[in-house]
Amino acid sequence: MNKIEKSALRLRKLTISLHALDCEKDRKWVTPLIFERRQGLRRVKKLTFVGVHMPVPWSEFSGLESICLLPEDEGEPSYVGLPLVSHLTLGAFEWFGIFSPELWNRVTHLVLKRCYHDFLDKDIYFPSLVSLSLLVGGPDLERIDAPNLNELVMRQDPEDHWYRNLEVASITPRIVHIDIESLETAEFPDETLEVFTTPIDAFSKMEALQIRIVGQNPFLPLEIVAALSGSSPEPCYPKLRHLRVLCPLADWMDGDVVREDGVKEEILEDMKYILGEDTTLEQGTWFEKIEVGWYLERDTKDEPQIVEWMKRIDRTAVPS
Repeated sequence: MNKIEKSALRLRKLTISLHALDCEKDRKWVTPLIFERRQGLRRVKKLTFVGVHMPVPWSEFSGLESICLLPEDEGEPSYVGLPLVSHLTLGAFEWFGIFSPELWNRVTHLVLKRCYHDFLDKDIYFPSLVSLSLLVGGPDLERIDAPNLNELVMRQDPEDHWYRNLEVASITPRIVHIDIESLETAEFPDETLEVFTTPIDAFSKMEALQIRIVGQNPFLPLEIVAALSGSSPEPCYPKLRHLRVLCPLADWMDGDVVREDGVKEEILEDMKYILGEDTTLEQGTWFEKIEVGWYLERDTKDEPQIVEWMKRIDRTAVPS
């Protein structure tokens, strides 16, 4: 605690994690000691709470720009007076109504981790939102009105095949990161692919798409390959110029992707088909940049760790 007081002028980031403390008595004395150091709290710009369930002196955090709240099942902290920050991360919340409408008006970057599907029980207007991340679960996208949304990230569990009404959503992000379950996975229902193989508003302005294949089979479903190549009956991605496909480094590869030449060649054949030889810019299937790589399987909510690039084509690069 003395270190916090002495370095108050330099304190910008504060993380309080109590999930490792099993005793409720221990939890009760830790946070009050921190909250007493008010001079330091006023200078904090980024705040993370994990397992904090007691009242918080929000007025003392006058300089906050980013808040991450990750409560546990046994309770939630007090949100009365929660500062109106631009960056907000929420984990495992059941209902949005505990937060003020003014907060939704202000937030520009919103991350929802394992929030319930009915987290939003009515349509919500996010006038300032430019980036939305749904990490394993999340609300219906149909409920979200975000006219300025630029980036959408959707991470999912391998068993979660629901894309949360994306096909009827009004959002039109320019950059999309999305998980798709791998080809020939027995539990993968074909009807969920329809959102990627028919024209929808959500993809009408998309310029950059990153697909992470989830599962043990590192191949895109054929329907997705057809949609990306422009061979579908209707163009699905009219503005798409940058494609990144990340394939899982499966257990059977024993960590050595170099020796899996047959698998690599088959994946690259799909990419060659997507690129095509006769496509034009007017057809909407001409790519300025395409990247294909292996990634290391970790928790689905994390950003993938790229192990090796199989192929990278950048037609926008200036020749040296």
